[in-house]
Amino acid sequence: MTKAPSGKIYHTRNLDWNLQDTLKSLIINVDFQRSSKTVFKATTVVGFVGIIHAVKPGAYAWSMDARRKGGSIPFNLLSMKLQEGCRTPEQHARYVFENEDTFDGAVSAMGSHPIVNPVYYILSGTEYPQGAILARDREGVVHDWRMDDNIHTPGVGTQADFWVGVTNYDLDIPVPPADDRSTPMTENLNALKVPLIIGKRTSPSSPHFLTPIIPTRARTLALTSCGT
Repeated sequence: MTKAPSGKIYHTRNLDWNLQDTLKSLIINVDFQRSSKTVFKATTVVGFVGIIHAVKPGAYAWSMDARRKGGSIPFNLLSMKLQEGCRTPEQHARYVFENEDTFDGAVSAMGSHPIVNPVYYILSGTEYPQGAILARDREGVVHDWRMDDNIHTPGVGTQADFWVGVTNYDLDIPVPPADDRSTPMTENLNALKVPLIIGKRTSPSSPHFLTPIIPTRARTLALTSCGT
């Protein structure tokens, strides 16, 4: 996530999951509605209860990333079975979008409920410095990195205080040499040298969500009931 000179927040991601072609054909964009009014918009898979990424117009946007390898699948499944009320990260995100209307409320709620596997919750708001990366374990938030922090990763460098980003590794530890995507991310975004115009506010708008949706012909549906 980064702040542009105009004051707009850009929330970007890559969806580098190795999905089979049959599953790609089931990717859809959904307009979640309540009383015929849009509550939020999300990308998901047909038949899947959770969401992959989403935006609540005029409020906040969210994406998700695996933390390390996302934990052990057998242990994750066991946790889901044995811990009452435990949700998958995608299910919990949908619950938050259905019930929280502000960036601060969403950040708090994303970190407050048990989930079955470690994950990064990445949230952006409508103005600087509303950008947060929550490193979560199953019980709660381990790290909370913000857009206006100078975040140093050993062996990589320091993220300037107009953006915040993550790959699959915590930002306070060295990344594996065989999977160092953090160094080019940090060098290229720092090179933008976006000037911070903190005193000049723009009217609230939706975060600009730039992401490759797969497939490009993803169908858009309206779900006319999304909770109470």
